[in-house]
Amino acid sequence: MIAMAERPDELTEYRPVSPLAVAALVAGLGSVLVLFTPLAAMLPLVAIALAVVALADIGRSEGRKVGRWAALMGLALAVGFVCQAVATAWADHMIARGRAVATATTWLDAVRTGQLADALAVSGPLILPAARGDHDGGEQGPESRLSAFGELPAVRAVAACEGVIPAVVGSERAAAAWLIQVSLAGCPGADELRIVVEPQLTGSPRRLVERWLVIDVTVEAR
Repeated sequence: MIAMAERPDELTEYRPVSPLAVAALVAGLGSVLVLFTPLAAMLPLVAIALAVVALADIGRSEGRKVGRWAALMGLALAVGFVCQAVATAWADHMIARGRAVATATTWLDAVRTGQLADALAVSGPLILPAARGDHDGGEQGPESRLSAFGELPAVRAVAACEGVIPAVVGSERAAAAWLIQVSLAGCPGADELRIVVEPQLTGSPRRLVERWLVIDVTVEAR
């Protein structure tokens, strides 16, 4: 019987997988949570850091460790989920801003053209003085509400802008509400309006609908 000589190049050498690369891959997979909650914002950062350290560790091992692809996969997943989360947040921000500006513009156009009932329809209940703290007993009727709405300083300021179209010049988010700045340049007695717009859920518990309403208007007079 002829003994077969074993050559070193015929032996399969075991090379361990870098634990850092495995951890980077796991953290990269877990980074999907950043799409659902901002509380998971640290996971992608941890995955990126682990991937970078794992790649450096594998490089220093001079071939004694493997796991480069796992580290790269964890890095790619973390970066991809972060980019998607940022893009989604930006899109949501722009959509909300568009709805807030559209609501403020609808309110302005209705007041400017004398359609106070339409303007009141897109206004929150707290916009009227009686709803803010006048508890004299009884509830205001539609005519009383419309009359009180027409006496608001902001409504009077916009109604006085004959031949001048108020222009939205800025917007700023404050929690769920939006602050819309409106220029009244050329209107008598006022320079600017500050309109607060906020989404509110209305309807039955089984079918809630989001409505954007003007909840406050402030006049900045000359």
